[in-house]
Amino acid sequence: MQLILVLGVYVMTAGAPAQAPTAAQPITITFVKSTVEDALSFLARAAGMTVEIDESVTVATRREPLTDDTLKLHGVTFEEALTLIVNRKGLAYSIEGKTMRVYRK
Repeated sequence: MQLILVLGVYVMTAGAPAQAPTAAQPITITFVKSTVEDALSFLARAAGMTVEIDESVTVATRREPLTDDTLKLHGVTFEEALTLIVNRKGLAYSIEGKTMRVYRK
């Protein structure tokens, strides 16, 4: 098992190179002092997607930390992780093909 740090995000992988998670595949992620934008970008890249953040989401919101220190997500699906992140900041998302769109509720 490897522990990889990417943009303040620790990701556990089991030996083989990481592949994009499927919608139902459980993942474990630890966000360490990550901003909302970094977390969303990481999830999008991990899923082989691009992320578009709507102009209704202010720069201040994009740069806000998810938590004061660490957010650990264990055994959650990609969609559960994404939903948790956007809900924490009063945001919503839609997925169209390979594009994740994030906007203010």
